[in-house]
Amino acid sequence: MGLNRFAAFVIGLFLLSPPLPARAELLSDIEMHGFVSQGYLKSTDNNYLGNSKKGSYEFNEIGVNLSADLTDDLKFGMQLFSRDMGEYGNNELTIDWAALDYTYQDWLGFRAGKIKLPFGLHNRKRNADMLRTSIIFPQSVYPEGLREFVVGLYGAGLHGVLRLGPLGYMDYELYGGTLHIASNTQYLSDLVYRYREVIKALGGNYDNYKLIINHMEGGMLIWNTPLTGLRIGGTSLMGKGEILVDPLRLEFSIDGINTLSAEYDIKSLTFTHEYMEMRIDSQMKNQSIYKAKLNGFYSEVNWQATDWFALSISYGEYDPNLKEPAYFGWQKDITVSTKFDISEYWCVKFETHFIDGLGLASLEENPADDVEREWMLFAVKTSLNF
Repeated sequence: MGLNRFAAFVIGLFLLSPPLPARAELLSDIEMHGFVSQGYLKSTDNNYLGNSKKGSYEFNEIGVNLSADLTDDLKFGMQLFSRDMGEYGNNELTIDWAALDYTYQDWLGFRAGKIKLPFGLHNRKRNADMLRTSIIFPQSVYPEGLREFVVGLYGAGLHGVLRLGPLGYMDYELYGGTLHIASNTQYLSDLVYRYREVIKALGGNYDNYKLIINHMEGGMLIWNTPLTGLRIGGTSLMGKGEILVDPLRLEFSIDGINTLSAEYDIKSLTFTHEYMEMRIDSQMKNQSIYKAKLNGFYSEVNWQATDWFALSISYGEYDPNLKEPAYFGWQKDITVSTKFDISEYWCVKFETHFIDGLGLASLEENPADDVEREWMLFAVKTSLNF
C-alpha cells in the first residue's frame, strides 16, 4: 500500500469514528512532536553513506509524530518521516509507523496498522537523537541498509507485560504482516551489485530489479531482571518473498534476522552488548542461487558525565561471510561519540570511527582499485526536538 493510499485509509478511519463534537474534543487532546537533524560526514578514504570522501551534507532526518488517546484503552499514533543519506532516502516522505493500539490488560494488548518493529533493544528509538549519544547507530547490528526491513510492518500484533514476582517481568510482542521495500534500498542495491555477474550469467538485467515481501512474522522477548538496571532480550524476524530481476523470478527467504541483547545501567554508566544474525536464501527452480549468513556484534560503554555531556565508546564487528577478498566483506569499527545538550530540546554531537574493512560500505560507490582497508570516518550532527 502506497503512502497516499495508507494515509487516506488512516484519515478515513478517523473521520468515520466519533461524531463531530467528540472529534473536536479529540483534536484538542492530540499530542504532536517532531525532530529535525542535519549532519556532515567526512571520511579519509572510502565513501560511506554517500560521497563522504569529499565531505557530504546529504545526512538529514525530519519527523513529525502524532498521538491521541481515543478512549482509556484505545490509542492512535503515527509518524511521518523523511531522510537523506547519500543516494538513499532523498528526502522522500514516508509513514514510519501508524497504528491503533488497544490494551485489554497489562498482559495483553493488540495493535494494527503499520506497526513499529522491535529489533534489538534500540531499534524503536533510532531516530531519537536526544536519547542516545551516538550519531550513527552501531552498524554491525543496526545497518542503515537494513533499516527498511526492520522499522515498520503493515500488519498486526499482540503485546504485553508478564509479571514474574521476585524474578522481575517480561515484555513480549508477537506480530505478522508484510512490508514494502523500495528498489533503491541500500541493502538490496548492494546485494544486486555484488552478484551482478551471476545475474548476468542467468540472463537477468541487474539494472531492473524489485523485491516483493509476501509475508513476515516475528517476535520479541525482554526480561527485566530483578537486578535493577539489567535487562536481557532477543528478537526474531522471518519471512518469504520474491526477487524480480527482469526477466528472472527468484524465491527469496529470510530464514531469520535474530538479535540477542543485554544492557546494564549502573549510576551514570550504561554497558550494552548486542549480537545480530541474518540468514537469507534465494532460489530459482528449487536451486539455490544465493545463500548467506551475516552476523555482527558490538559492545558499548556510555557515560552520562553531566546533565549536558555524554561520552560513549564502542567496538563492533560485522562479517557477512561473502566470497570476496576478506576485507571487502568484514567491517570492524571502533567508535568514539560525544553529545552536548545545549538545551532540553537541542543537542550537538561529534563522532569518530576507526574502521577496518568495507563490509557495510557500498561497493558500487567504492571501486576495488580505489579503496583502502583501514580508514576513518568523522561525523557531526545537530538535532532539534519539539
